Amino acid sequence: AAESQVLLKNRRATLPFRPNANAYVAGSNADNIGNQAGGWTLTWQGGSTNVIPGTTILDGIREDTSGQVTYSQDASAP
Repeated sequence: AAESQVLLKNRRATLPFRPNANAYVAGSNADNIGNQAGGWTLTWQGGSTNVIPGTTILDGIREDTSGQVTYSQDASAP
């Protein structure tokens, strides 16, 4: 986890999000539970599949806000 996820400091009380907050989520792994789980979860190097139960980062954000969630697999959308 130390090399695959980023832990942010909540200095300005950004979290938790307001219930109606808009969010921009970038990167294909935000919607891939296999990649979020990492190596040894499915196979030695992990896997790019959604065959294990769980909530992706993208799904978690969508569930947490009634605002607009913009998702870009390749981070090209503003």
